[in-house]
Amino acid sequence: MLINNTRRPLARATAAGLLAVSVLGVAGCGEEDNATVEDIQEEVPPEDASLAYDGVFDSKFFNDVNQYEDEQVKLSTEVAGVMPDSEHAFTIGSGDVEPLLVVSTDQMSDLEAGSPVAVTGTVHTAFELSTVEENTGVDLQDELFDEFTNEIYIEASTIDTSVSAEDAEG
Repeated sequence: MLINNTRRPLARATAAGLLAVSVLGVAGCGEEDNATVEDIQEEVPPEDASLAYDGVFDSKFFNDVNQYEDEQVKLSTEVAGVMPDSEHAFTIGSGDVEPLLVVSTDQMSDLEAGSPVAVTGTVHTAFELSTVEENTGVDLQDELFDEFTNEIYIEASTIDTSVSAEDAEG
């Protein structure tokens, strides 16, 4: 999924303007005629309101990861490593953060270590191979994933490899 961040401010302003016009038009029909544009703009929800976290995968996120259990997050970082013989799993992270396992139902044959990536998915705090295989429908090689047992992982719904290195680093 490609997202062009340069259009977001314009889209937000356009959405806020349209909302302001429609609300003011409706407000003219009711009892309350004194709504300001600022009042209306405050009511516009954030773009990714469904995400519990949207940011860089860093030590701050990692230290608070338990609060995101079973929540949707979007993590920007780089590919730390690709699991050998598995097109459904890789690790993310750089710097002072331990690599985090990512499992996806989609095949990801074009990933390379060091490449910037944004991963959107559900945080789980205890990797259990049989549960992951059942939830994803993917057959993972047992011996490759033994080291991740009971570790934090992401069950990915979207993997965006079009992010820039600057976005991945924050």
